[in-house]
Amino acid sequence: MNSLSTITLAALEGMQQNTARSAPADFLPIYLSRGLLGEQLICHLSPGFLPYLQESLQKQPIP
Repeated sequence: MNSLSTITLAALEGMQQNTARSAPADFLPIYLSRGLLGEQLICHLSPGFLPYLQESLQKQPIP
């Protein structure tokens, strides 16, 4: 049987706690379109990340 290290358990617990918190109001919600399932919220982006994302998509657009 495998076991997780203390550090891994702490990281998982931290991620679990973060998912229970609401995203700040200025964060941009990102949705995944899933046909019959409609849109599904997958994450929120920090406003500081948006310029980097826009620049990256201009250099390499996603079809």
